Amino acid sequence: MLGLKKKGRKKVELFREELGKLDMKIGNPFSTVYNTLHLDMGYNGLLIAKIVAVGLDEVET
Repeated sequence: MLGLKKKGRKKVELFREELGKLDMKIGNPFSTVYNTLHLDMGYNGLLIAKIVAVGLDEVET
């Protein structure tokens, strides 16, 4: 995906760089989604449905 052929987990910086090459406008929405859905929910245990809904809405737009 996105020209990344390494095995194992990818660093988010690699995705940001590759997405920036494709479309500069996608950087902020990607960061919002990544921070909300991955970091806040996954690592910080955020379980507030309204905030999760905002993250999911960003994915769809």
